[in-house]
Amino acid sequence: MQMHDLQRLLSTARCRVFGYEDASNDAQRLVLAALIQGFDHPEATVLCEPSLARSGKRPPDAVLVDPVAGIHVVEVKGHDL
Repeated sequence: MQMHDLQRLLSTARCRVFGYEDASNDAQRLVLAALIQGFDHPEATVLCEPSLARSGKRPPDAVLVDPVAGIHVVEVKGHDL
C-alpha cells in the first residue's frame, strides 16, 4: 500500500488517526489500513509509532485504542508467513 492509498482511506475514516505519516513501509501502511477499516467509528483511535519524548527506545508500530476492544499494541514485520 502506497502513502496516497492510505491518505485516500483516511479522507473518509471516522476513527481518529494520529501519526500516519510515520508509516514508513508498505507492511505498516497495510496494518494501519486494516485497523482503520476494522475500527471505523468515532470512539476508536489508531496511533502510528506513538512515542514518549524522553524515550530512547523505538516505539511500537501501531496502537489501537477502542472502548470495546481495549488497547492493542501492534508490531509489524513485513515477512510472508
